Amino acid sequence: MLTHKDRLFLSKQRIAHVGTLDSQDDPIVTPVCFALCREDDCGNQEIVFVAHKGSNLGRRLLRTLKSRQWIDVCVDAYKESWRPLQGIHVRGPVNLLEGEDRADDIQELYAKYPQWKRMYPIHRGYLLFWLEAKRIKRWKY
Repeated sequence: MLTHKDRLFLSKQRIAHVGTLDSQDDPIVTPVCFALCREDDCGNQEIVFVAHKGSNLGRRLLRTLKSRQWIDVCVDAYKESWRPLQGIHVRGPVNLLEGEDRADDIQELYAKYPQWKRMYPIHRGYLLFWLEAKRIKRWKY
């Protein structure tokens, strides 16, 4: 389960990198925008991601998410001084979302990335998916 410190760290970060394997078991890493959304009935925080289905990476990710059950996500904070470096690695099952059914989640994404609403309204051209955090690894140097 994500801790309060995890949620605070994630709320300040802008980009996540989603890792998975394609149908030939080749690794794929895709940068995506994300937002923390509501908790499920067990208190687990959902992390909702958005990617553009029209891009090559977005189309490849969509094909992969339809066939794979789990993804890995890495979010880190880099500083040129290398102090402090920190991040979180989350692994869990992924679920594809229908945009119309997740209006609250889309509003969370708009709140974090106001330019989405203004420049690229989220509609059928975007892939929305969420991750249930089953395994979490944290680091800080």
